[in-house]
Amino acid sequence: VLLWSPASVQPVDIGRRLDRKSDPPAPFVELAKHAGPVRALAFSPDGKQLVSGGQDNVLRLWDFEIDAQREVIRGHASHVRDCTFSPDGKRLLSGGRDQLLKLWQPSAYGEAIVLGSRANVEQGDAVLAAKFSQDGRRIVTASRDRTATLWDSAEQTPLQVFAEGHDFLASSAVFFADGARLATGAGDGTVRVWDVATGTEVLQLQGTGRTASLTVSPDGRWMATGSTGNDAIVWNAQTGEQAAKLSGHKATVTALSFTDDGKMLATGDDLGRCRLWNLADDKTTWNGSHWLRGHSRSITSMAFVEQGSKLVTSSGDNTCGQWNVATGQEITDLVLTHPTWVADMSASRDGTRVLTTCDDGKLRLWSLAEAKVLREIKAADEVVFTSVDLSPGGNYALAASAAKGTVQLWNLDTSEEIITDDQSAWMSFGEDLGVLWAARFHPDGDQVLTIGGNDARLWDVDSREAVVRFSPHGAVAAADISPDGKLLVTGSWDQSAKIWDVASGQAIRKLDGLHEGYVNSVEFSPDGQTILTGSDDGTARLWEVSSGQPTEMVLSGHKSRVRQACFSSNGQQILTASSDKTARIWDVDTGETLQTLSGHIWGVLCGDFSSDGKFVVTGSEDNTALVWDASSGQPLQKLAGHTDSITSVAFSPDGRRVMTASQDNTAKLWDAKTGKEILTLLGHDQELTSVSFSPDGNAVLTSGRDGATILWPALDWRVDPARQAIRLQR
Repeated sequence: VLLWSPASVQPVDIGRRLDRKSDPPAPFVELAKHAGPVRALAFSPDGKQLVSGGQDNVLRLWDFEIDAQREVIRGHASHVRDCTFSPDGKRLLSGGRDQLLKLWQPSAYGEAIVLGSRANVEQGDAVLAAKFSQDGRRIVTASRDRTATLWDSAEQTPLQVFAEGHDFLASSAVFFADGARLATGAGDGTVRVWDVATGTEVLQLQGTGRTASLTVSPDGRWMATGSTGNDAIVWNAQTGEQAAKLSGHKATVTALSFTDDGKMLATGDDLGRCRLWNLADDKTTWNGSHWLRGHSRSITSMAFVEQGSKLVTSSGDNTCGQWNVATGQEITDLVLTHPTWVADMSASRDGTRVLTTCDDGKLRLWSLAEAKVLREIKAADEVVFTSVDLSPGGNYALAASAAKGTVQLWNLDTSEEIITDDQSAWMSFGEDLGVLWAARFHPDGDQVLTIGGNDARLWDVDSREAVVRFSPHGAVAAADISPDGKLLVTGSWDQSAKIWDVASGQAIRKLDGLHEGYVNSVEFSPDGQTILTGSDDGTARLWEVSSGQPTEMVLSGHKSRVRQACFSSNGQQILTASSDKTARIWDVDTGETLQTLSGHIWGVLCGDFSSDGKFVVTGSEDNTALVWDASSGQPLQKLAGHTDSITSVAFSPDGRRVMTASQDNTAKLWDAKTGKEILTLLGHDQELTSVSFSPDGNAVLTSGRDGATILWPALDWRVDPARQAIRLQR
């Protein structure tokens, strides 16, 4: 692929050209070559990127701002014949001779949609990294499917999968009364309980249904949810164990509510039927009592008021009903009538008022005792709200609109909307949050929770700054095991890292809020006290393991993203590899650059120290690896032989050998001193993403975008290594 400057293209005398008496104009930039004819080219709308497709079945994405190949996108089973950017530049569309059209999201290195008649071959998702524990007994792999997996290296069996958060469509959330925990429900059929302070998941409830209906008892003992059928389920909120299954509804349970003492539960379903349940004296059994019949369409919300003597319900039948709990009878002269579907309702803490939202775009504040509208608010721009909430003090109203992606805030005493300086909504997400479904006040009223996409986010009311995000990782790009084997750290494309307890499989701390780009690399320091992260924002950072807090040191100086960061074996130095075509060696104590390693002609993707710290090896998009003298910063050997970018490099424990992994689907073993290629490992079907030696040097670990991790034992390299290799694949 050649990129030309229009100014350099001059008229050509064809006769002189045919007589070889003139030279053709030189291209402005020569990008690289596909492994076959190029069949398609397209500029991005802003002209800053170029995509090319070829008969090698791949798309190559180029970034002119950093003069580097950004990604190689694989997925077509035959020649790519056409490709183009979407008008907003965020997606790519490609078509191939495999009879498939594929829609891609390059920013997430993900295939979004496959359109065509041929089914995909099911396999594990791409493994982006793999490492041995320091004792060599375990292996950790990091995957694009948002998980990390711990393996027994001797038995080749998975020990633990570290996965956290909803897969998609978080649509409901409720705080525990003390505000220390919150629960989120999602269309993936799970409910997750989160620690608010750390942003980590502490419980996961399976089989809760796609409606995401849930509630928490005020004493924090019980949770109630829907189910995959028509039942309601009561859970122990401390252990996550199922306490009771409540049967009898003939439609999906859509709303639930506990009384203040937690001894009574109300459930409502999609047909408008409601039922009351009482906790028996044994404190474990729930007995059904009154059926509440009066609504004709789905129950959207419910709340007990007046010390549990009255239940208020909202419904799609355009009404809110008030019910006598003791008799199960509707108080017919206190019905709150609306012109259309009532989407949500929130009751004040004193139980005297409720705030409702209706599909006519209006918020209504009602007096329950009089069934009278006290205040009516209509937003501009024909906004229809999907959820409402009253502040703990009852003087502010919060409303979220899924269609507009906005959260709006009103002072109920004055009916004035709280807006930003530019006169827009209190918060506007647009498409940033995916689907914005609901917004809720924190119990102390100083923070607001938004629910949408596959996560929930907590915001400070005054500054509108995000405090914490409760979510799954994005693709897990890297993982590492602590030296004592008790902790594991994962780094993600959601700009965060998480520390996990290996024994329990639970996340215990989240390293978040500072990186402004993908976290591509994570590593424990040799003493296990610090974590090093490298990010697309061009920096590397150090974090305290004990607290999860960042240190004051920020390693900044690269002009493009940091693709990998690693410690020397004594922990005194750090190596960073960057897309700006350089690597840097840093002093851990001072944060100063000791050496800048310049010699690659394309971005540097990876690097590693030798065990004695005297040498460094780096791998690049220019298809080569370089061995450097760490003290002088001078290159010693060029390892040339791969036909595509080198994605991972590793020194053997004795420093005599170097392993390289490449996008050409192979790994190679080299003599570090002479630069001689010793052997090539063939076994992956797609590009390799990582390579590492076992601590004793007797095995090599490779992983790739084919979803496989392969353990190569060093028995006899002259025998076909593919026959000796052991494949780890979920």
